[in-house]
Amino acid sequence: MANLSEKWLQQTGGWQAMKAARGLLAAGAVESCEDAGEDVRGLVRSGGKALACGLRIRGTSDVTNLCGCPASRRDGRICEHSLAVALAVLKGGVVAKPEVVGAAALASPATSARREDVMGKPAWNVELGSGWERGWAKGRVPLFLKPDASRAAEPGIDGVLAALVGATPGESAMLSLDRERVDAMLRLLARAPGRLRSGGGEVRVG
Repeated sequence: MANLSEKWLQQTGGWQAMKAARGLLAAGAVESCEDAGEDVRGLVRSGGKALACGLRIRGTSDVTNLCGCPASRRDGRICEHSLAVALAVLKGGVVAKPEVVGAAALASPATSARREDVMGKPAWNVELGSGWERGWAKGRVPLFLKPDASRAAEPGIDGVLAALVGATPGESAMLSLDRERVDAMLRLLARAPGRLRSGGGEVRVG
């Protein structure tokens, strides 16, 4: 696909959708992808369902979203699901879902650059937002990333976290994440006691 580049995808879908797409790819939510001539197609796991999605690219300004998610059906916008498939094609394939975040996730293309980004930055503490249990039931969980100046970032924790949620290392962030990414984040933080909090108290992940 000659026109495919990260810069063009961001111009086409917008930075917010592109940020979410990077998170989906890093979390292993893209289950398959293919370059089929003027189409890029694939499957993305979202909200417990596999969405068939992709882009039909006839030219730089002639793009059709092939995803059937509610947002795409409602307003026709280019969604994060189709952008994630296009990113996977661009990067040469899908990223394995981090069932247990370890060597495989650390070696993934989406994570390797972020490992360098966190060097010399403060570590993140993660605070679950008010009503996160209700958010989990509805499929979106509010949370905050808060830099902790008392401890240095760890590439194997903060680098993976940055790639997973699409945040900038060393900066505060307020996020709303789908359950797949929150589940991967909790598995990651099980290796970092004391860094997950809710309502002012520590949450232990076992």
